[in-house]
Amino acid sequence: MLRKYHLITTILICLLSVSCTKKKVSGLDYIRYIENEDNGLKVSRNIDGIKYSVMYKPVDFVLLKENRNDNLKEKREDLIGMQYYTLSYSLITNDKDILKAKLNSKDEYFERVNYFSFGLQNDVFLVDGKDTLKCKLFNYVRSYGLSPRADFIMAFETKTKKTIEDKRIVIEDKIYGGGIINLKIAKKDIENIPELIEQQL
Repeated sequence: MLRKYHLITTILICLLSVSCTKKKVSGLDYIRYIENEDNGLKVSRNIDGIKYSVMYKPVDFVLLKENRNDNLKEKREDLIGMQYYTLSYSLITNDKDILKAKLNSKDEYFERVNYFSFGLQNDVFLVDGKDTLKCKLFNYVRSYGLSPRADFIMAFETKTKKTIEDKRIVIEDKIYGGGIINLKIAKKDIENIPELIEQQL
């Protein structure tokens, strides 16, 4: 009976160790995994004709996307301590420039550009577990009409925690009438991110 108990315990430990081992992938596969909406790291909501999207970007993803030809290990230290996201606004039904949607005047267009460049940062927060964090780094990616989307690169402080929490981006939409918008990246989807093969960094 005791021998049988030990056998079952050994099998359970083996199964748990296998299930807890993260899959390791190459740089390109890592990027594809993060960008694939099926993996839960890119979420969106459609409100009154506008699509609001946010993508969670691990440090390894940021390194791979922005520093392909550099020494990534040296760049890593500059990024540690922050958590990164891309927020995007676009139209649901067509590829028209989002900046021109629902305009009342030409002046309003330039007011939007100014707000997206300098004001939106103050209306976006990250709820990380019980912590509500202000946006610390913010960049409006101007496309000058070449892209129908409005993209915003954002970074928030990383609180020292032993466990990963759900991440919720909260936006007060003052331009398109969306009100308070919540976009959640689930804890389980962050925990499921594969490991990047060591030599990729």
